[in-house]
Amino acid sequence: MKWETESSNCWKAVGQCGTFTIRRKGKMFWPEYTGQGGRHFKLPPSDKISRAKTMCQDNYYWEAN
Repeated sequence: MKWETESSNCWKAVGQCGTFTIRRKGKMFWPEYTGQGGRHFKLPPSDKISRAKTMCQDNYYWEAN
């Protein structure tokens, strides 16, 4: 998976089985995962985009290339 900028407030990493999305709301970054078969969960918010990306990349559902 690789991060791509969707807009100034949204980043996505798309894999074969699911997608990690980070949205900025105010000063916080809110990561979440949506997978096949309806699996969906949110990760804790972060005050830095780098921390939010690291949380996603360290998650079990992150797909290595």
